[in-house]
Amino acid sequence: MKVNKKNNRRVMLLGIANIILILAITLLRINNIELDTISYFVLHTCTEITYILLLVYLINILQYANEKISVQTPFNIYLGLAFIKFILGFLYTSNAGGVTMAIAMLNICIVVYLIICSFKIENEKVASGYKLFCIVLLLNMLVKIAIPFVVTISPNMLPSRYLGVMDIIEVGAILYIIRSCSNLLRTNEISTVNSDI
Repeated sequence: MKVNKKNNRRVMLLGIANIILILAITLLRINNIELDTISYFVLHTCTEITYILLLVYLINILQYANEKISVQTPFNIYLGLAFIKFILGFLYTSNAGGVTMAIAMLNICIVVYLIICSFKIENEKVASGYKLFCIVLLLNMLVKIAIPFVVTISPNMLPSRYLGVMDIIEVGAILYIIRSCSNLLRTNEISTVNSDI
């Protein structure tokens, strides 16, 4: 997907749709509303596909900003892991727990790598957004790891029901990057017009 104003608006709407989907799933969990398998599958699949498309656009922004391949690589790996997790969601095998645990461990390493590389982004217009996104990713992961160890306040209130809030913050960081990209597009447009004069 080419980075331009029109696609930027489309991806911004895609991010908002992703937030709405996450919010819907979170509200269903909080209110103990059980969906039939097909409805939950469709809702969850749409959420995952929109998230993967957002990640693809983040990589395209890095390419548009002429960032080094060494900066783009961890984002590509993270995208690949997100896609593998999405595919594994469809497959249920007896050793899925081991594979899921291995991917989770690899995911932690990649997120740390992402944070390090986010501080190497040279384009100032998008650098802060990528740093924010990577830090939120790490915090999201740490919260999800810590949840099983948290003592529940009451049997009716399980903290895992509220994990969608962290995912919404993560997508919010992506939307911040896309917003920063629109400023980058505007600046490049102005510099192109000035160079033509």
